[in-house]
Amino acid sequence: MASFISSQIGDIEPDIVRLLDNPKLVESTIQGAFKRPTRIRPALLSEIDDLKIQQGLIIKDLFFALFGYEGCYIRYHDNFNSSSVDSRINGADFKVAKHLDISLKTITKKLLRFGKYYSGLIEFINYYDKPHYGRVVQRLCYVISQLIGVYQQLILDLEKEFKYNAHFNLNILEHTINQSEVANKITHLYEIVKQIHQITQERQAHPSQDNNFDDFLSNVKRSLHEPGIIETYSNSGRSDVCKGGSVLKLIQERINLFKGDFNSLQFLTELFDNISEHYVSSLNKWLSEGIIDDPFDEFLIREKSVPDSLVEIFNEKSEHYWNELFVIKSDGLIQQFNGVEIQLKLLNTGKYLNIFKLCTGITDFDLLNENLSPIVKINSSDLELRINQFYNRANKLLMKLIFEGFYFKSLVKEFQSMFLFENSFNIDQFIDKSFNELRRDRYSISLSRIQKNYLETHQSIAKFEIIGKNLQSETSIVELLRQNQNLTVSSSNFYEVTKEIMNVQTFDPDSVFQDEPDLQRFLNRSLEKRRAPIQSSESNRDQSGYDQHHSDTYTISSIDLTVTLPFPYNLIISRELSYHYELMFKLQIIIKFIAKFNDLTWKEINSTTVWQFPRFSNPMKKWILRCRMLHTRMRDLINEVQIYLNHDVIESGFNKFNETLDLTETILLDSELGSSSTSSSTATTTTTTTNDKFNSLNRFNNSNDIFDSKIYNNQINKGRAISSAIKPQLHHQQDQADLINVSNLRNKLSEYLNGLINDALITKPDLLNGLKRLFDLIISYNHFLTRLKTTVILSNEELFSRFSREYPDKFNDKSMDNDSINERFEYLNNRLKDYFETFGDSLTEFIVSLREYGESENKSILILTERLEVCFPEN
Repeated sequence: MASFISSQIGDIEPDIVRLLDNPKLVESTIQGAFKRPTRIRPALLSEIDDLKIQQGLIIKDLFFALFGYEGCYIRYHDNFNSSSVDSRINGADFKVAKHLDISLKTITKKLLRFGKYYSGLIEFINYYDKPHYGRVVQRLCYVISQLIGVYQQLILDLEKEFKYNAHFNLNILEHTINQSEVANKITHLYEIVKQIHQITQERQAHPSQDNNFDDFLSNVKRSLHEPGIIETYSNSGRSDVCKGGSVLKLIQERINLFKGDFNSLQFLTELFDNISEHYVSSLNKWLSEGIIDDPFDEFLIREKSVPDSLVEIFNEKSEHYWNELFVIKSDGLIQQFNGVEIQLKLLNTGKYLNIFKLCTGITDFDLLNENLSPIVKINSSDLELRINQFYNRANKLLMKLIFEGFYFKSLVKEFQSMFLFENSFNIDQFIDKSFNELRRDRYSISLSRIQKNYLETHQSIAKFEIIGKNLQSETSIVELLRQNQNLTVSSSNFYEVTKEIMNVQTFDPDSVFQDEPDLQRFLNRSLEKRRAPIQSSESNRDQSGYDQHHSDTYTISSIDLTVTLPFPYNLIISRELSYHYELMFKLQIIIKFIAKFNDLTWKEINSTTVWQFPRFSNPMKKWILRCRMLHTRMRDLINEVQIYLNHDVIESGFNKFNETLDLTETILLDSELGSSSTSSSTATTTTTTTNDKFNSLNRFNNSNDIFDSKIYNNQINKGRAISSAIKPQLHHQQDQADLINVSNLRNKLSEYLNGLINDALITKPDLLNGLKRLFDLIISYNHFLTRLKTTVILSNEELFSRFSREYPDKFNDKSMDNDSINERFEYLNNRLKDYFETFGDSLTEFIVSLREYGESENKSILILTERLEVCFPEN
C-alpha cells in the first residue's frame, strides 16, 4: 500500500498514484476539501488466518519501524511523546497488534529495539551536534552518523530482498540483522548516548555552582584555616552537560564491562580513540608547552582566572598561587588519570613549565634538545612513558636547585624529628613540664606557659631569614624551621579536625569584598585567627563542654604545631603535605599524654601507702589485683599502638622514603644541568645559553650565590663523584630519570605521608572513633583510680583509724559499720566490673573493625590487628 511514510526513507522508491481525467473525481475532491478525510483502515489480523500473510504484513511494517516510524500493525506506544526531547532521544517505543500470531510477535518485539535505537541516535545527533557540547560529543555525533549510513543501507538491502525473494521471512530478517556488525555497534552507541543525555539532564536539573575565582579563594581560605589533608589540586565543580572527559569516561566504563566480548571491545576501543583525538591534542600542548587549549572546557586541567588586581597578593613565591592556579577537574577523569600520582605528573608538568618560563624567561624549549615524541592515543601502552618524558624535562632544573642549593634532605630529617618524634626526648620533657595544663580545659589554660615550656625544651635558635641569605650549612635548616614554627592551642580538637577534612565548608568571596575591601588584610586576619591562641573567658568556659572523661575536651587534643615554609620549599612540602605531619603530631602527642597519665596512675596504685596496704580483706585484695590487671591491659594497649606507630608505620615508611632521597641526591650530583637527552656535542653550548637565561631566576630569588655555586658551575668541576657502592646500583635502575624531578619527589613524600595517615587510622572515621572510645575509657579509668584513695581507706577499719587521726576533718563524718563497708565495696566492685566489660567490648569491637578494614582495604593494619590479638587473646 502506498503511504507518505514510505516516501521519506531515502532510497525506497514510492508508489506513484495518478489521477484520471475524470471531472466527477475532481469535482468530488473540491467539494470534499472541507470535510474530514476518510481513513483507510488496514485489514484486521484477527480476520487473517494465513500465517504467511500475517508475516508479510508485519515484515512490511517492520521496515518502517526499523527507521523509527509507525506502520499499520506496529504503532507508537502510548508512553512515547514525540514533542518531548527526552522521549525522542530515548527512542520510540512500539506496540504490536494484539492479534498477531505469538510466534511472529515474539520475533517482532525483539527487532523493534533497533528502531528504538535508530530513532534515538538520530534525535541525539540533531540535539547534541553543537559547539556547546564540546568537540568530543561532536566527534561522537560524526561517528554515529557514519554508522547510521551503514545501518540504513543494511535495512534497504533487506527491504529489496523482501520484495524479490519469495522465501524471505521474519527469521531471516532477524538473523541477518543480529549477525551484522552494525547491530552490536548501534546497540553500544545507543546505550552510550542515552547515558550522556541522562547525565546532562540530571546536571541541568541540579546545576553545579562552579566559579573559578570562587574556587580559587575558597581553597586558599581552607588551606589557611583548616589543618588536614586538603586536596586543592582537584576541582569538584562539574560542567552543566556531559562532555569531554565525562563522555570518554562513560566509554571506558563500557570497555571494562565488555572486555570478554572481542567484537564489542574492538569497536569500543576504536570509538574511544576516534572521539578522543582533540582531547589528545590538548594533552600534548599542555605537556610540551604548558598551554591549555580547551575552548569548550573539556580538558582534565583547568586554569583558574585570577583578576590582575589580585596577582600581586597571590605572588609567584606563594604556594597558594601555584597550588591553585591549575587544577585537575574531578568531573570526567578518565581511567588512565584516576591515580593521584599520574594527576600530579600531568598537573605539575605544565605547571613547572610555566614556573620555568616565569623564572628564566626561556620560552623556546628546543634549547634542551630533547627528542620527545607526542602522545598518539590515550590507550597506548607507552602513554605513561611519554608523559614521563615531558615530565622529566620540566623538573630536572628545579630538582638540582632544591637538593644542592637548599639541602632538602636536611629539611626532611628535621621535620621527622619535630613532628614525628624521631628523637622524642624533647617532646617527653614538654609533656612532663606541661602535664597539668594539657589535661585541663583548653579555655582555662595559660597558652603562654605552654608555649614557653615548648620553646625551652626545644632550645629555640635566633631567627633566620632564608630569602636573601645563603644556606651556608645544613644547620641553617634547623634555624629556619625553629624560626617559622608556631605552637598554639586551636579551637578545634584533633577529632574535629579529621571530620572537617572530610567535610570542608565552602567559601563565598563576595562576602569578603563586602566586609573587607582589602583582600590582603582579610588573608592576614585569617592567618592570625588560624594561629591565634584561644582567649579564656567566662562565656567560653561555660560553652566549652569540658568533660574530664573525654580526651577531645582536653587541651592536649587541641595542640597545634605548624611550620610555614618559604619559597621554594613550599613547592615541595606544601601546606597540604604539612597537614599530614601536623595530624600525625596531634595523634602521637595525645597517645604520649595518655601514656604519661597511665604511668602516673600506675605509680599511684602500686607505690602509695594506701594501695600497698597488706592487710586488706581477701575480696578487697582480689579487687585491687583486678584493678591493676585492667590498668595493665590498658597500658599494654597504649604500648602496642605506640610501637606500631613508631616502628611499623613511621620508621618503616621513612626508611623507604630516605632510600629514595639518597638515590635522588646521588643521581643529581652526577648529572649535567641540561637534559639527559642532550647530545655531547651540544651540551656545552646549551648549558651556557641556559645559564645566561637564568639571570632572571637569580633576581627572582635574590640568591645569586646559591645558583652560582650550586647550579650554574659545571658539575664536572665540582669533583663530586658517585660512591662506588651506589653507582653500580644506579646503572641497573630503570627509573633514574623519574627520580630527577620535583613531582616524583613530592609524590614519594606524599606517598610516605599518605601511608602514615592511612596506617595510623586517621582517614578511617570508624577506626579512629573506636580508638577514641578506648582513649576516653582509659582516661576515665585513670580518673576513677586516682579518686579512689578515700574510698579504699574507708574499706578497711585499720586504714580508716590511721588516716582519721591524721586527717580528722576529712573522715570525721564517715561511718565504718559493716553495711557501709559492704556497700562501698559493692560500689567499687560494680564500677570495676563495668570498666572491665566496657573495655573488653570496646577493644573487641576495635580489633574486629581493624581486621575487617585490614583485610578489605589496607593490609598494613593487620600488623596492629595481629599484635592486639596476641596481646589480648580473650578478645
